[in-house]
Amino acid sequence: FAALALLLGGGLYLHPAGLMVTLMVLVYVAYILFVRRTRTPQMMSYLGFSLLVAAIIATPYIISTIRLPELSGVTRLLNGFSESPQPVFERVVAGFTGLFWRGDSSAVFNVPGRPLIDPISTVLILVGIVVSLRSWRKPRYALTLIAALLLVPIPLLAPESPLQIAYAAVLPVLALLFGLGAAVTVRQIRPRWLARVALTALVMFNFVWTFTDLFSTWPQNPEVRAAYQSELAEVAHYIDLSAWRVPTIICARGATTLTPQAILPSGSLLSLMINRQNAALRYVDCDNGLVFVNGGDRTQQILYTDRTVPTTSAAVQTWLTQGQALDSASIASQAGVTLNAGAALADKIGKFQTTTPYVFAPEVETASPQLAPPVSFENNLTYLGYELPTFTYRAGDTVTVVTYWRVDGALPPDLTLFTHVLDDPGAPPVANRDTIAVLPAQLQNRDILMQVTTILLPQTMPRGEYVVSVGAYRTQSGERLRVLDNGQPRGNRLILFNIEVTN
Repeated sequence: FAALALLLGGGLYLHPAGLMVTLMVLVYVAYILFVRRTRTPQMMSYLGFSLLVAAIIATPYIISTIRLPELSGVTRLLNGFSESPQPVFERVVAGFTGLFWRGDSSAVFNVPGRPLIDPISTVLILVGIVVSLRSWRKPRYALTLIAALLLVPIPLLAPESPLQIAYAAVLPVLALLFGLGAAVTVRQIRPRWLARVALTALVMFNFVWTFTDLFSTWPQNPEVRAAYQSELAEVAHYIDLSAWRVPTIICARGATTLTPQAILPSGSLLSLMINRQNAALRYVDCDNGLVFVNGGDRTQQILYTDRTVPTTSAAVQTWLTQGQALDSASIASQAGVTLNAGAALADKIGKFQTTTPYVFAPEVETASPQLAPPVSFENNLTYLGYELPTFTYRAGDTVTVVTYWRVDGALPPDLTLFTHVLDDPGAPPVANRDTIAVLPAQLQNRDILMQVTTILLPQTMPRGEYVVSVGAYRTQSGERLRVLDNGQPRGNRLILFNIEVTN
């Protein structure tokens, strides 16, 4: 009785079906007291003790139900029964035929269309129900009938019936009815050995059928692979095996998204599937940037987006096309390259010293002639230069600014880069974007970040000449990183180049 109380009280917290199990026990107790008229002082004492313990365990649940009835199990059950657009009769028929004819079509829980059991087993369950009805005055049969009466409506009235997962609560009852029906049937058939052989064959058939569907048919189903992100899991497995040998960059949309989302992007899902969390992985949103490990050393770039092109950035694609395809059958359907860009990157950054001058912001006291990169910022960040852009635009166009930054040590985890378009260097920007394509805390010393920033110009933007400035700041405090010139602060931004807007 104590164990019964613990199970009943705890079951309320596990699933709304626990309410129906509790009701089943109460109805059975009423049957014992009023139909069987079995009332001994000891039984009454034990029943009272059991109900008291169950009530104590369930008290927090009861209090929360009173305070927030819309979240209670009763409300969830009733809403599931009443709010489904599927008519009740159609749900009942679908739930019943889902046992033996056509089951749940969702690949998440079932081989699409596979019934819960075979038709012969369903007949044996019906035989068990008939036997229980004939012997309802005996407690063991009455308990089975009460359980079936209160638990079977859960799968029969479930929304989107037949719903395979809804049968979970009633499976023990179905197993009891099957056993009862099988036992009675075997006793009625002569010769007895033939009935036993047939029953054994039925059980073996179900075992082989279920084993094949569970371990072969279901995992290979395309709908299952899509629902469970199997391709993404294969990529995660490959990374687990290889990331300790080769520095790994994971390019995926949403890889750097930190805000809560109802549907996780592929980058976040991939990070959850990877077990080797101690590997020096770097997640990059390759639509907006790329990371060169240790100044361009050999790395493997794992590209996983949304089964479309690896990236929408032409600047990133230019680098990736220089890589070699990964020789791995495990991610043959994915885009993966090995990139060794040290020499090409050094050549490009060297050219920046003569092709991409900058000036300090006008608020700096010292006059600012054109200077050549690199230039240091606070907190271990160095600006290296920019790709030569288009200099003429129309209102409503998108300005793409590609800048290169070197990591000289640990970066602030909340670091963000900003790019401003200004008509006056001392006035607020007319267009801007604050973003960073990586998780700064993952970058290590001598990593180089190529940041691709796109800025949409306003449709009402007047014609004229505008300047583009860049810098960095910490999102938590909003404090900008200062520019350092020989260790001396020189403002908190750099003026890169001018663009012209024509209408």
